[in-house]
Amino acid sequence: MDVFAREGFYAATLDDVAADAGLTKGAIYSNFAGKRELFLALFEEQVTRRAQVVRTALLDAPHESGAEVASPLAALADRLAATEPSWQVLYIEFWLFAMRNPDAHRLLTAARRRLRQTIAELAEEVEQRFGWDTGISGTQWATIVLGLSNGLALERLVDPEAVPDDLLATVLHRLVEHPFNAGGNEMSSGGGPANS
Repeated sequence: MDVFAREGFYAATLDDVAADAGLTKGAIYSNFAGKRELFLALFEEQVTRRAQVVRTALLDAPHESGAEVASPLAALADRLAATEPSWQVLYIEFWLFAMRNPDAHRLLTAARRRLRQTIAELAEEVEQRFGWDTGISGTQWATIVLGLSNGLALERLVDPEAVPDDLLATVLHRLVEHPFNAGGNEMSSGGGPANS
């Protein structure tokens, strides 16, 4: 991770990684087929760690209502993005690489699907715990949260002042408190249709 952050995905070499780790290049190759696979292993480790942090924050902390989940979720996403800005830059760099490399694209697609599945399962677990229905499936929540958090993190990298700390929380609150049904009609904050 240190090597990728320092050199960038394109410039970093497995020789650099081995030297930083105090290993031989052969030792690296004994565990990873190449730089892409090593990067994706780091990606998977990040996903697993962040998912556990989110799960602990949402499910182990007391919340009286589902709407109260939005603020800690957004604050946590912001904190993770702020503490590891280099990770966002690396992800974008690898994403561009994957768009031009079919093998890397397949690997990244599979990794992103696993990430969305993890977030979807967590969203469904939270909904069941609080007994609320936003009208948005766990899979849709995963796509929305990833799209918003990644997009806002990118904007923050370019212009930090353009992204207020509470922006993600504000949008998630809106989705939770004023959900939409499958037909696109706004629903009441209690989860039922606004017009019966």
